Amino acid sequence: MILKEEKNTIKIKTEIDKLFKTGKKLNCFPVTVIYLKNNTEDNRYLFTCFKNAGKANVRNSIKRKLREISRKLNDKGFDIALIGDKSLIDITNYSIIIAKINKGIK
Repeated sequence: MILKEEKNTIKIKTEIDKLFKTGKKLNCFPVTVIYLKNNTEDNRYLFTCFKNAGKANVRNSIKRKLREISRKLNDKGFDIALIGDKSLIDITNYSIIIAKINKGIK
């Protein structure tokens, strides 16, 4: 069984490089968003965090929170990289972050 998140993730290195080189950057602390228009109707995501965020269990927790944020995004047709900061661990209400991202991505 393939989950929706697995089907819509960016895994090819050339696509990741293109996203980071030519994409637009949006800072919504504690999340940094890099986005680029794609030719599909669905969003494709890349979830990552900084290596200095902590051990593997902390980084995995940050990525789970980034996946939860991505489920609430409105716009379609983008490649989106969500980069989490260590302080995302302490946040439980994502509504302000989601509103900033939805407003910034056009």
